[in-house]
Amino acid sequence: MSPSQKIAVVTSILPKLERFDGRNPIGETYQRLCIESSIACGFRIISVNDREEISQLSMQYPEVTFVQADRNASEISGRKTPFIADLLTALSKTPENTVGIINSDILFEPSGFWLEELPQAVKHSVVLSRRYDTVSLSRSIPEKYLWGFDSLFFEKERISGIMENSLPFAMGMPWWDCWLPVALAFKGCEIRMLESPSIIHLDHGKGFNRRSWRYMARRLIEYIVRSSDTDESAIPPKLKPLVAKCRRITDFSGIDRGDLDGEFGAISWLCIDELQADAVPTADVAAASPLQKNISSSPDCGEAIRFAPFSAIEEKKKNGESTPANIFHALQAVPLRKNADSLFRQQKLSEAGQIYRTILLNFPDDLHSLRNLGLILKFQGKVQDAIILLQKAADVRPGDLLAQIYLGNIFVEMNKKEEAIACFKRAIAINPDFEDRDHLALAHFNLARLLNRA
Repeated sequence: MSPSQKIAVVTSILPKLERFDGRNPIGETYQRLCIESSIACGFRIISVNDREEISQLSMQYPEVTFVQADRNASEISGRKTPFIADLLTALSKTPENTVGIINSDILFEPSGFWLEELPQAVKHSVVLSRRYDTVSLSRSIPEKYLWGFDSLFFEKERISGIMENSLPFAMGMPWWDCWLPVALAFKGCEIRMLESPSIIHLDHGKGFNRRSWRYMARRLIEYIVRSSDTDESAIPPKLKPLVAKCRRITDFSGIDRGDLDGEFGAISWLCIDELQADAVPTADVAAASPLQKNISSSPDCGEAIRFAPFSAIEEKKKNGESTPANIFHALQAVPLRKNADSLFRQQKLSEAGQIYRTILLNFPDDLHSLRNLGLILKFQGKVQDAIILLQKAADVRPGDLLAQIYLGNIFVEMNKKEEAIACFKRAIAINPDFEDRDHLALAHFNLARLLNRA
């Protein structure tokens, strides 16, 4: 295979990655796994970094090509995050015709699709992938992250058409993953979504704050309005609702107002919703979930489930390497959990609870199942068991807003005021994503109500 037929991906590897598999720190091991997964899929990895970072990283990861960045977005982000413009410049100099921008902390599912089918899929297109988030590499079922994209593939020849408008978008900052497909769409590219093979990501706290989120949202809106005003006929039909919303914000609200979080959130959802385009056809790599066969034999126990710990990383002694155990196998259980969620919404609590128990016997740190089974036990009057499960959820992910609110509500009903106040205060201290704002408001309301009783 000639270099032009291969795939080059650009990213920015962190000098020190902090990630937890459950409660176990596996930062460097996880970064190694991510790099190995990309290489196994046939990608040549390029990492754009500050000069001081490269001296350390190049020794750790000799299989990666490092490119020095002479500038960064530290004035916006507070970190040496490279500009997307510099990542695009690095890609423009590669011999490969198929290129992509990826986040450095994602695991790619092994598949022949990447080398065999992706180069054809990107013809006149940008191919997007959403990640699945997980709190554990083997003890939890991943959940699809709906608010952005972690890998974006396209033809190298498209770079020149979008380069001049790429500042100030930066890696590790919000909105760049919306700007890039929108910019390519304005230049005539189709937007295509890749559902399988999948990518998985260990969940962690956000690397940006609300101020930078707002700043970059304004830059995206400015770009969309400017591009659409330049040539009305260039607006892709799929993006017209997004363009109209951006114009309304600038025309009637003023983009620099400080109370536009709701409007920016709507823009975020429109970006994600309108970028839902033709799916890339691929072979179905996921088999039917083996858990489905075990539902009838799962215990319908009234007591809270006990958890037996096991390692999320298998050590391959032979080669001295580490590899994730059953990471992508867990995706086979996603439909099973969706079935439980559907039963839960229909208030078929016994049936839903039975499935959640089956899931937790196989994936004991599955946050979603812990929370929902905890609620079911509460509704069934098994309050102490519910508390145990919800406290387990809070322990698995200390930054989980819902677990704290659910616990707080239970303590309110038990007339345990101090415990309830502590839960709501912990919930408010969490820095939530945009989609958690309603739950955060509920925590504020419940806390205020309790404090006013004093």
